[in-house]
Amino acid sequence: MTTATTFADLIKRHGREITFIAAALDDDSTPTDPTTLTDTHFVGLVGDAKDTLERSRMEDWAEGLDSALTYLTDALETDDPTAKALLLGKADKHMADTYDTASELACNIGVNFPS
Repeated sequence: MTTATTFADLIKRHGREITFIAAALDDDSTPTDPTTLTDTHFVGLVGDAKDTLERSRMEDWAEGLDSALTYLTDALETDDPTAKALLLGKADKHMADTYDTASELACNIGVNFPS
């Protein structure tokens, strides 16, 4: 039996990368501490990260986050735990490459992304 995917699971798996990507092009922005993210804040940062990737001409990577963002937003809006877990599982699949995305973006803008 598998356990349901939760926002906490996604934040733990992808929070560090999403916060890095979201803040990467802002000169005065420090990435948010992923351990402090709420569900709503995380979804907002996924949107910010998507926008950052689009501005960086990394459209293919941005498309994955755009799809994830749709599922995450729907998951925020449902009270059905089964539907929420299904939506979060789909979002997770679209965010599977966040580490590679963050690493590529870091290389493109000339900064280090800690492993």
